[in-house]
Amino acid sequence: MTYFINDKTKMIYTGDMRQGDRPATSDEITELLRDKRTYSQKRLSEYPSVGDMIDAFCKAKAGDESELTDLMQRRQEIKNKYPKE
Repeated sequence: MTYFINDKTKMIYTGDMRQGDRPATSDEITELLRDKRTYSQKRLSEYPSVGDMIDAFCKAKAGDESELTDLMQRRQEIKNKYPKE
């Protein structure tokens, strides 16, 4: 896929190159594709939902801690995957 850039707006796009634009460099493409979210935003997008957490806590209170154990393990894996910056 070929990417093009408009130097005035710094917008990168694909498709047909428009007049006055140029092909994007590999560095520009890399920057475009880089995930710019903070570690907390990345964590939040992968954490279990509040509903899943409430359900796991209720089941644990009733004696079945298996879902809570799995949830806590998954949470730690996400924290390890996206450490604090």
